Amino acid sequence: ARPKIKPVTPNADKRLTFPNLEEIDPYDPTTFGYVEIGTVLGPHGVHGWNKVQGCTDFPERLTTPGMVLHYKSLRKRAPRKVLLANGKCTGPDSFLIQLQD
Repeated sequence: ARPKIKPVTPNADKRLTFPNLEEIDPYDPTTFGYVEIGTVLGPHGVHGWNKVQGCTDFPERLTTPGMVLHYKSLRKRAPRKVLLANGKCTGPDSFLIQLQD
């Protein structure tokens, strides 16, 4: 006879709590969990490269193809998910990146 396996639902008995809305600024992604790793300065050339001023201690975040990043435009409230197609370091805290699509 096979023993019955009960499916485990983690945290099913815990009540949901919502963040304090007074601390969340919809125009500042750092207040809801995102960390800034660089600022897009503008386009570079005609092949889809962008100049980025990095502010991270982990440069592989901006040079590893396939890395999932989140890009927030100045006029938008929330960041959108993008994939890094290619990236290279051009100097201290200076990068060139290509985004997929």
